[in-house]
Amino acid sequence: MSSLEPEELSEMLVFLKSMRQKLLADFLSQEREVFIPMFAYENEPVSMDIAIEKYFLGWLNEHFSFLSEESDDYKEAVRQAFLVFMSSLIQEHIKYKQKHLAKKSESFVFPVLRAKIDFLESLLNVSANGNKKYNELLFAREKDRALFQRQLDKLQEQS
Repeated sequence: MSSLEPEELSEMLVFLKSMRQKLLADFLSQEREVFIPMFAYENEPVSMDIAIEKYFLGWLNEHFSFLSEESDDYKEAVRQAFLVFMSSLIQEHIKYKQKHLAKKSESFVFPVLRAKIDFLESLLNVSANGNKKYNELLFAREKDRALFQRQLDKLQEQS
């Protein structure tokens, strides 16, 4: 991976900072998607874990708007640096979750996260098909949302 120009690095860091600010703002402003599951699933740890992961994956998926905002204008080095960062962020999240996730949730949450990492790595390996892979990334994002919603619905029906 080639190095980034200072302005490219700065632009990426400003975007990442805005995403962290959004995460904090969602908690500080008591965003519905964050707080409703805390009460709805307070006695159901598996459902709570899945609701938290649904929010977190949604937040992670919003990061990919960085690539779509001016996707044609970004150099390949910027795309690759961003994808490497996202892959490492998800890997760190998996390490954290291995210590804190309810055992019943692992069988659902970890495969989704690992699939996302595998997909990011495939994007890095095949930069020639950038637009095709980007469209696949958008599809994967929607698939993640649907899978988590289905699992939540299924768990609600069982309760």
